[in-house]
Order: sequence, then structure tokens, then C-alpha cells
Amino acid sequence: MVRYFSNDQPLSRVEPLPHLINSLARIITENSPDRAAAEPGGLFHGTLSIAYLFFRLSITHPKIDVEGRPMSHWFQEYFEQSQVIKSSIPRPGKCGIIQDYLLSLALYIASTKDEEAAQMLCEQSSVLVEDDDCSPEWLYGLAGYLYLLRLAMKSLPSDAKVQNYVQSTAEVVAEKLIRMRRPWTWHEKAYLGAAHGAIGIITQIVLTVPSFAKDVQKDLEDVLDLQLENGNWPSSLPDGGIAETAGKDRLVQFCHGAPGVIVSLLSIMKYFPELRPRIETAIQRGRECIWARGLLVKEPCLCHGISGNAMALEGRQLDHFMTFTTEEAIGRHQSSGIMTSSDSPYSLMGGEAGRAWAWAVAEGNLARTIIGYNDI
Repeated sequence: MVRYFSNDQPLSRVEPLPHLINSLARIITENSPDRAAAEPGGLFHGTLSIAYLFFRLSITHPKIDVEGRPMSHWFQEYFEQSQVIKSSIPRPGKCGIIQDYLLSLALYIASTKDEEAAQMLCEQSSVLVEDDDCSPEWLYGLAGYLYLLRLAMKSLPSDAKVQNYVQSTAEVVAEKLIRMRRPWTWHEKAYLGAAHGAIGIITQIVLTVPSFAKDVQKDLEDVLDLQLENGNWPSSLPDGGIAETAGKDRLVQFCHGAPGVIVSLLSIMKYFPELRPRIETAIQRGRECIWARGLLVKEPCLCHGISGNAMALEGRQLDHFMTFTTEEAIGRHQSSGIMTSSDSPYSLMGGEAGRAWAWAVAEGNLARTIIGYNDI
């Protein structure tokens, strides 16, 4: 199966701002909040994922209007549309960033500073942390819940009465993850990557409760030890073990492989000063792998596409990867059969909204992060 195409073109660059505006305009005109059906899927592929994009851009790019309206207007439009979604009750196997009810609460807190909503978000933890079978990872599990708690913490005033409650809840959830048997598993498989695996769990723990970095340093060292000779990381460990990783070197994307590990390392490196030389070497080697194998054939997106891979690069290499995510480049590659189309074309992790985030990062020279993962 062909997963990427050759990176054999001369280095090139396009101006990010026009592509950012065009990308946002396509979302609004082709998937407008007044016509589009509200879809579940949390930050991954639902209507709330588009709302969250506009919420974050209202902070990072407050002076940019789209279709004559500020980012905050479009956030409110998509957020209101999302409220008709019939979300399931959070449960141990579905409490991460894909959970619409928890995300809706967190977004409401972030946009209104509502302390009662913050209490409601925290109260969900009692059921989740008491279940021994609770999923640990970011997409469906406790690590994703940590991201939502962190969003609430960063949004509430520092002197808010509920702030200590949110902080203590985050610590309880992080402690639960730290106490879990190693390796962390999802559906009985020991993943390593950002979406379902060890580096994603480590990243959410450290960014949410930095003082716990020492408690997961050994876990991070284990991840670094597993980098392959070509700079990639295996997607998972066979049979929950820590050896025999041959045959697992297929994916080079944010969810699995070097891009997700590198994006994570860039944001947590400062909390592990003793490991900094090792981390810097790992980043360099991983970027070489991405440069060689990172132009993926799937429609550019954050999860498993060029946009997400670009966030692991810097300078001219990042600029070069972004040229393959323009509307013209995508159309050309899809017409020639090189690229496939997304089944979630406007979503944050699988489509246009994620491409818009990457353009925003490039335009504002922001920290190379994945929205919904390590952008806060």
C-alpha cells in the first residue's frame, strides 16, 4: 500500500495568510452553520471541532475577519449548531476529546468563564477514575479528559473559586494514569503514538500538571529508546512487550509515528532538562524521517496527513510541506490519482479545519502544535 509520494521537488513557499482566509471561507460557505447537519465526534471530526477552531483563532488571530465577521462570531454560530447533538453520557471508554458532552462543557467554560459548568466538568471524574478499565489515551480516554480540564484551567481567572477544584481534579486524573500498569494499552494493544499511546498520555500529564513530569520520566525514556534507526517510531509494541518492533514501521503521521512524537517532544522538552540532549537528537532524526516519508497520499489534514506532519518541521521544510496543502495542490494531486479524498472533509482532525489551523500556525509563526492536543 502506497502511503506517501516522493519529496523530490525544489524547496518552495507560499504566503500563508491568503490560504488561511480561503480555507476558513470554504468551511463557512460549503459547510455553513445554518445549513450543515450537526455531527457528533468531539474535537476529532464533529461540528464542535469546527467551533473550537474558530474559538482558538479568535484568540490567536483576533484581527482577521472571515466573510465580514470576526472569528468569535463563527465560533458562536457553530457552537450553537452543535447543541442539538444528542451526546452520550461520558463513560470510562469514551471520555477523551471525542466526547461531545465533555467538550461542550469545556468550550462553554472557555467562552463564558462559567464556574458552575467547571464544577460539572470536574464532577465527571468520580465515575471515570474509579473504573479500573478506563481507557488511558487521548482520543477516547483520560488523557483527552486532561486536555479538556486544562482548557478550563487556562480559561478561568486565576482567582476563580473553582480554580483549585479544577486543578485538584486534574491531579487526581493524572495520578490515576500514573498508577496504571505499564505499558498503557488501548484495546489490549500497547500504542506509542500521540492519539492512542504512551507519548500522548505523557504529554497530557506533563502539560496539565507539570510537577508530575518526574513521575513519567522513565516512560518518556522508554519511548526515546524505541526510536528506530530510520528516525521513525513503531506504532505499537507487539503483545504489550517492549521488543521486536520490526514490522511496525509503516505509519509516519501525527496519530502514529515520528510526527506525533516530535510535536509532543517539542512541547514537553523543557520539563525534562536531564533528557534534553537525547530529545534534541531524537527530534533531528525524526524530522529526517518525516522529510523523506511525510508527504502522505491522504487528503492533507492534522491526524494522518501533510498538515499534521508539517507541524513537526521548522523553517523552510515546514514552508515546503505547506505548499502541498493549498487548494490548488490538493486538486491537482487528487485529479492525478496521487491523493485520496477525506471522508470528513471539513473536520478538525480529518479535513479543512485542520488545514486552516496549520495555515494559522504558519502565518502567525506560532508554536508548532496540534490544536486540541498541545496548543494550550
